[in-house]
Amino acid sequence: MKSIRTIKLPKDKIIPLKYDFIFTEIFNKEENIEIVESFIACYLGLDMSRVHNKIQVKSRNLTVENKREANKEIDLLLDLDGEKINIEISTRVNQGIIDRNVVYASKVHSMNLEYGVSDYTGILKTLQINLVSHNINEEELIESYCLRNKKGKELTKKLQIDFIDMSKAKKICYNEKTKEELIRKWCLVLLSENKIELKRNLRENIMSDKAKRRLSQDIEKLSNDEDAIVLYTKLSKAELERNTFIEEARIAKEKARIDGLEEGRAEGRKEGLEEGIKEGIKEGIKEGIKQDKLEIARNMKNKNIDINIISECTGLSIEELNTI
Repeated sequence: MKSIRTIKLPKDKIIPLKYDFIFTEIFNKEENIEIVESFIACYLGLDMSRVHNKIQVKSRNLTVENKREANKEIDLLLDLDGEKINIEISTRVNQGIIDRNVVYASKVHSMNLEYGVSDYTGILKTLQINLVSHNINEEELIESYCLRNKKGKELTKKLQIDFIDMSKAKKICYNEKTKEELIRKWCLVLLSENKIELKRNLRENIMSDKAKRRLSQDIEKLSNDEDAIVLYTKLSKAELERNTFIEEARIAKEKARIDGLEEGRAEGRKEGLEEGIKEGIKEGIKEGIKQDKLEIARNMKNKNIDINIISECTGLSIEELNTI
């Protein structure tokens, strides 16, 4: 059998920057600071002179307060004149990941206050930028969140969390040289999956030629690295399997819903009571969904999918899955 260690990517194929292990490897390098500066200048709508030699790449490790908080390493943390910019990138997102990133943003924000200082009036802004290659925003490429009350009154301007929905970069365009259009072109670079695509998208980017060469060289180098290829191959396969099982679960749920409706109607006609319809629908949906979830979970376990992923996809508890 051919060892996975000898697997190479197809000709001209690259590992996209949208994967965090590629993004963090490139963007956390001191020698690549010009690439980082270009992205931040675009995102904040600033001239390069406003950020050049003013950005510091900080440690990715957050303070760990207890044993439950192991592995608190963020993707990219920058300091721009004292303000903190935390960038997180992911190929998928769910409520758990969103909640985790909110915790990260809060921890980064707390770092703006030096130890022993009790005056909070001078605390600077923290911005978290979430780059997500998944349909998360309703319409816009970029959506910003701040702390507000139910009437929309803003509590503070000093903590902001943004989501960039990179999946929309290929579907929408903005007026040339606007912040949104420049970020959209950056998204296309992050999503590029082969050398030709990367070259074309870099051509449209406002980075300097030197920064473009460095980025292209680093991506190509990592795309030829055996460890990176193995990790990318495993991630790609897991992502495809996960998406497949989620779709199967959705179809099964819809089928169970329809079956439940039909069973409910039949029961209602038989008894001539509205209560029969309600109970038939309720029981039909419940039993149909349960059986389909169990079948999907059984197939996933047979494929050695992580039990936590199975639980997330099917909604079944770990205890229920252990009995299958």
